[in-house]
Amino acid sequence: MLRSYLSLLDQPYFLIPGNHDNRENLRAAFADFPHIGGSGEFINYTVEDYPIRLIGLDTLLPGSESGILCDQRLDWLDTTLTSSLKHRTLLFMHHPPFMSGLPKMDKMRLEGSEKLAAVLQKHSQVEMILCGHLHRPVQTLWENIPTLVATSISKQFLLNLGGEEMEARIPEPTGLYLHLLTEEGLVTHTSLLPSIQ
Repeated sequence: MLRSYLSLLDQPYFLIPGNHDNRENLRAAFADFPHIGGSGEFINYTVEDYPIRLIGLDTLLPGSESGILCDQRLDWLDTTLTSSLKHRTLLFMHHPPFMSGLPKMDKMRLEGSEKLAAVLQKHSQVEMILCGHLHRPVQTLWENIPTLVATSISKQFLLNLGGEEMEARIPEPTGLYLHLLTEEGLVTHTSLLPSIQ
């Protein structure tokens, strides 16, 4: 299904593992993808081809639906950000670092997000953080950085703030965010997608 959606785009695409992924399977399925094959143990990488630098972070914790950024991944991020202090940067990862108000999903959020916050407090060039995982569109200002969670491309869950039930799927359309870099900064548009069978 992911390749079906990606085929709608007339632009390069970049991906990182989600909580249901296996790194080796992902690398095999996207062997033609230039950024994940040789990225070491984790699928962390940078894309330097645009006026804004893209950094993909691997938050996968095998055997768990929660995510984590271990010291090795955080050290990589700190070193990567330090190497280009003035380059405007967009960071993307699967697990949101903030509490969403969706109790079931908050139980499987990014573990140790305070360590990520400590790294980002040293680097003012990060202009936005993009996430997934929640199967709902959510936006917040986390650590003074606009942080967006995209809609799911597969299924949407019922908005049930304060409730434990998240498995109720609802017929909301899937979608994606389109990010436009203007002279004034990043502007994000929501694009709803047609259903692909």
